[in-house]
Order: sequence, then structure tokens, then C-alpha cells
Amino acid sequence: MLMIAGLMSLLMVGVAVDMSIAGATSHDDDDDLPVGGPDEQPGEDQDMGDHEPDEPEAGVADEAGPDLPVDPAVPDESAVPDETDDVIDENAEPVIDEATTTDASDLDQVLVGTDGFDALMGYDGDDLLQGFRGDDDLRGGQGDDTLEGGDGDDWLQGESDYGPGGNDLLDGGAGNDSLAGQGGDDTILGGDGDDTMQGGDGNDSMMGGAGRDWIDGNAGDDTLIAGDGDDDLSGGEGDDLLIGNDGSETAWLHGGEGDDTLMPGAGDFAEGQEGADLYVLREGEGALPVISGFDGAEDQLEISLSADRAEDAQIELIEDDDGSLLLQVDGQPVARLVGAVNADGVNVLVNHPQV
Repeated sequence: MLMIAGLMSLLMVGVAVDMSIAGATSHDDDDDLPVGGPDEQPGEDQDMGDHEPDEPEAGVADEAGPDLPVDPAVPDESAVPDETDDVIDENAEPVIDEATTTDASDLDQVLVGTDGFDALMGYDGDDLLQGFRGDDDLRGGQGDDTLEGGDGDDWLQGESDYGPGGNDLLDGGAGNDSLAGQGGDDTILGGDGDDTMQGGDGNDSMMGGAGRDWIDGNAGDDTLIAGDGDDDLSGGEGDDLLIGNDGSETAWLHGGEGDDTLMPGAGDFAEGQEGADLYVLREGEGALPVISGFDGAEDQLEISLSADRAEDAQIELIEDDDGSLLLQVDGQPVARLVGAVNADGVNVLVNHPQV
């Protein structure tokens, strides 16, 4: 029996379904289930050596010199002050007009690297650092900075230390990059390659690209999105949103602390861990997503269906031969639950886009 649960939001309509677990069945189309995560973290620690910039070439002076007036005026000797009129105090403090001074660290810097290794560091302004080619070390400083690694295995760091910082944009580009947003609400893009990404403090948005990426939101309410590749996503502290992929690759979604929302794609693995977590599922082709450690006493399941099916869909939890639970819509499995507790009689929310 279906009950209208009300509006999910301005765009979603929800239907709550009360389910009891049915008897065992057998499904052989998803024998290879993802368990845990990748064997090891992608990315290598990079050795940041000393780098001294080349001294610029001295300019060439104009040998001709400036043009002199043909008939310079002769100064009036009577206008020369008497040397005894002015007394200079050698112990007096110099006077500096503060309005005419500028601290270079407050300016917005644009720093562009070369084909080789570059070590670029911003200051307190909103800086643009571009590594270009080579294995570069880019550090933004304290403003709202944009760091672009370019080609090569780069190290991008939003702030030059672990103090509070700005809202930075970090783009690793091609290569196996290491990116750390640190303070602020940062946007971090891995790009191509096997990247290691850490959000730090703040509400960060992080997206993997092509390759095998490791993404850790750390503190804050973060959004983590898997790219094309076997990505490992960890929300860390805060109420995070983790989104898998629907490709042939497997994404591992670990919610961490907080009340997280996990959206696994085909063949993905999702575990909310601590907190009251929401698992959002949808029908699709490919291997079933696997949900681990679901607790019906605090976690929730949600299925996205088309508007013409949402109110009449038959949703069931079926116990499989291996002891796992299959979540089915009109007889078709959409997810497998392993290690679930308190699942008998759990409510499933069905939503669809509001037209």
C-alpha cells in the first residue's frame, strides 16, 4: 500500500513504501561484488627540492643620454637661501607618507611556470598560478586563488600553510597530481591521471577525472563526485554528498562521520558509516550497486523513478541465497544490501521530478 509522503523539495514528490523482507531467491548476474576499497592509495609523495629563480638580465642604458635645453636659464643667486637659515637635526626620525606605500604581498599575482619544474607561491591577494608543463609545486597563499597544474605530476596547495585561507580553485590537469585545498570552501578538480585530493576545512566541492583517484573531503559539508576510473571517495566529518559513476569502473563511497547522502552508480560500493545516512538509488543497466552496513533504525533508502511509475511501483526487499537483501522495483533488482540490520519493515522513499 502506497502513501503519499509529501514534497521532497520544490522539484521532487515523495512516496513512502513500508516493506517486509520476502523469502530467499537467487541472482547470478552480479557474482563479483565490490568489497572495501582499492588496495592502495593512488599518487606518490613528491620530493619538493629547492628551487631558485634565475637572475634577470640587467638592462642596457641609453649611451646618448637625455637631450639638454639649448639655452638653460641661469638661476637667480638671490633666490639661494642662506645656509644658516636651515638647521638639520641628524637625530630626527624620517617621515614616511603611508598613503603612498604599497605592500606587494597584498596585490593579486599572476605567476606562470615553464616547461620544467616550477615552484610558484602566491601571497595575500587573489592569485593565479599556472604551472604549465613539468612537475610543479604551486602554493596559493591566503587569498581566493586559482591554481592550474597543467601537464606533469604536480603538487597544488591552496594555502602556503595550514592556517585559515580563501576559497580556492585547484585544477590538477594531466598527470598524477596531489591537491590540497586546506582552509576555505574550495573547488578541486583532479583532471586526467591518478590523483590524490584532500579538501581540508570548509565546504568543498571535489571531482575526480579520468584515472584512479583518491578523494577525501575532511572537515565540512563536502560534495565528492567520482570521475571515470576506480575512485575512492571519503566524506570525513560533516554532512557530505558522495556521487558515484555509472561506467564500467567501480567507485567506493565512504560517508564517514555525519549524516551523509550517498548516490552509488552501477557496480559501485557504498557505506554510510557513522550517522543517519541516505542512500539514493535509480534504475539502470549494469552490475548492481552494493550498500554495506545499512541500519534501518536510522538510515534511509530512496529510489528515483519516472513520474508515471512512482505511485504504482511495487517495491520489495527480497532475501537472496547468500543472506544479502535485494531491493527490487517491479521484480527487477536495483541494489544489493549486505550486512543490513533492522531492515524488516523499513520505509523506502520513492521520488520523481516534478513537471
